Amino acid sequence: MTDLSSLIADEWQPIETAPKDSTNILVWADGYEWPEVARYELYNNHDIEEEAGEPGFWRYSDDLFADVCEIEEGELSHWMPLPAAPEATGAPAGRAALEERDDG
Repeated sequence: MTDLSSLIADEWQPIETAPKDSTNILVWADGYEWPEVARYELYNNHDIEEEAGEPGFWRYSDDLFADVCEIEEGELSHWMPLPAAPEATGAPAGRAALEERDDG
């Protein structure tokens, strides 16, 4: 059996090297039990940017979670790209699968 942690250990990179273009990525911080999906968002107001001293901020990609939890400055330590989606199996997905089930 393959140890999953050894497969992905080499892909974690320091957070300072993460893309800051709103790309969703996996992030890690001490104290996390599992990685979270987050993205860096730019401030849309120059005054806020100047006050913050940064061009943007890290935000959880799950909007519901992001509404109640903030990522504190300096909290994140590492990141890695999201894995590729699995290949299509030919089975209907999402809404099409539900509609097919209801019609059947």
